[in-house]
Amino acid sequence: MGFDRINCMFHDKEKDLLYTVAFGDEEERKQEIKKMLKETKNEKERAAILDRESVGDFILSVNSMIIYPTHRGITSNVFTS
Repeated sequence: MGFDRINCMFHDKEKDLLYTVAFGDEEERKQEIKKMLKETKNEKERAAILDRESVGDFILSVNSMIIYPTHRGITSNVFTS
């Protein structure tokens, strides 16, 4: 499906949240995004890269938690259905 990584999501029943642990190098991620943006062929590709990059806002720091409410996003939609 074109993913470069996957995570196992866990459900917190008490808080009704999905969460996972993020691993990686923040600086490496920034450099990779810069490279991909330089190699884009059109605005649609650029927008797709920026959309994926915006998920980084959910990552607090390297080796930290990524948390999703179960009523928002594709991951949550798959979980609830």
